[in-house]
Amino acid sequence: MIYNLKTPSGITQFKQKVDFLLDSAKKAKTSYIQLEKIRQLRSSSQNSYLHLILGLYALEAGFRMREIKEDLWKRDICRDIFIVEKNGIMVCRSSADLNTKEMTICIERLRNYASDNGVCYLPAPNETEQLRSLEQHLQQYGNAQYL
Repeated sequence: MIYNLKTPSGITQFKQKVDFLLDSAKKAKTSYIQLEKIRQLRSSSQNSYLHLILGLYALEAGFRMREIKEDLWKRDICRDIFIVEKNGIMVCRSSADLNTKEMTICIERLRNYASDNGVCYLPAPNETEQLRSLEQHLQQYGNAQYL
């Protein structure tokens, strides 16, 4: 169950649940309970923006968006954020697992990388006219490889 700890009722419900679980654990002779903090994941607007600029980069660089996203962005530009050890094996995280701060960092790195390497200028999130134009441009191709 999810509890909103910014409200008095949420705090009360949370404390009641913890007390209940403690009592249940004592009676059942169980010593393990899992508690997780829910972190804010990336926003849908960040996700839309990311796919637009990945599409532009792919188009300008002559690659498929999947190649840019998986090979360049995740495994090179943002390796420290995406490549993690899990059960002794190095794995690549999904961008869906990023929180808004991590996503912001990764997007900025992509924008800087594209600019620094002379591939293209990737518009900032607040450049709405350029982004609308970019979306139309990519849709003209009618090809999902860039979106």
